[in-house]
Amino acid sequence: MSDFIPTTNAPLDISNPALIRQVAERMKALGFRKKMEVPREAVFHEVDRGGAVTDLADRVAPPISPVACLARCFVFDNLTEERAMRQQLGEEFVDLCFGLGLLERRGGMVAGAVCILPGDDHANFCDHSRTAERQEMQEFVMGPALSTRHLIGSIPKRRHGRFLDLCGGSGAAALSAAPRAESVITADYNERALNLARFAAAWNGLQEVEVRFTDRFSGVAGETFDLIACNPPFAIKPSHGAMFLSGGMNGDGFCEQIIRG
Repeated sequence: MSDFIPTTNAPLDISNPALIRQVAERMKALGFRKKMEVPREAVFHEVDRGGAVTDLADRVAPPISPVACLARCFVFDNLTEERAMRQQLGEEFVDLCFGLGLLERRGGMVAGAVCILPGDDHANFCDHSRTAERQEMQEFVMGPALSTRHLIGSIPKRRHGRFLDLCGGSGAAALSAAPRAESVITADYNERALNLARFAAAWNGLQEVEVRFTDRFSGVAGETFDLIACNPPFAIKPSHGAMFLSGGMNGDGFCEQIIRG
């Protein structure tokens, strides 16, 4: 069993899938997609404080378009004045985002509570990697890295029966495989990641994706699958750190137990 103790750290409200989908469609209509037309100065704005350039997360620039507001909050983790955001996106829409947990207030400014990475077919959710204090969280949810992209690329481009995304994190492989599978389960030990995976499934209109808690194979014990994809925590460390790195075990113990079943 992992040394980590799962918590209920679930930042996003998943109680109303239809509302989540409504917000997703609204953001898409505003131009929030893989290739966004956002002027650089609307996202990256260096603030001079005694001649020093501040960290990216501390840079504040007046947004010049609705999509710039969205990109600043949900892609680049930049701060935006709430008044300016409400002017650009509308009072009702901003309130919806706050209600779902997508936005949070930081020192009188507004920022994205999570990172949203729009792709060609679907969007992925993760934690902002540039927020240093969040990287120290055991439940930090990593976005689709190179290993994830390699895993997704290795999934055969054909119809599948039952598909399992084991150690799925926020469900990137499951979301990618869902259109070609009869049923899809993404399973993980990280409750925060599972929350983001459930939200992502609703956001992308993929309610057929089932999200389960599991400690390795415990959540799917006795079941059979036509295809299993797994991108386990594989960092070999003398002591464990964040859950996505080592799975709560020293060395490569977690990967060994996955292979042994």
